[in-house]
Amino acid sequence: MSCIYNGVQKRISSTVSNAPYIHCCAHNLNLVLCDAAKSTNEAAIFFENVQAIYNFFSSSALRWDTLAFKEHYANKIQTKVLKSLPNSLGSTA
Repeated sequence: MSCIYNGVQKRISSTVSNAPYIHCCAHNLNLVLCDAAKSTNEAAIFFENVQAIYNFFSSSALRWDTLAFKEHYANKIQTKVLKSLPNSLGSTA
């Protein structure tokens, strides 16, 4: 909404040139948290590790379910995965 080219902020500033721009509260909080996370090397490494762990688990449904529902439910899900047909059934040779 606040794009400088065609957002609400641009429309308001074109009508009222001295209108101040104020970030919304959620955006302000996001900016503060991003700056805080980058303020120390330890914090940056921590958030990089959290992101890497998330990427690892979210790239596989089985790993995600193992993390979320423990191994019992993950085994149930694994047994319901579709298996490919052997080549001998599908070939006409």
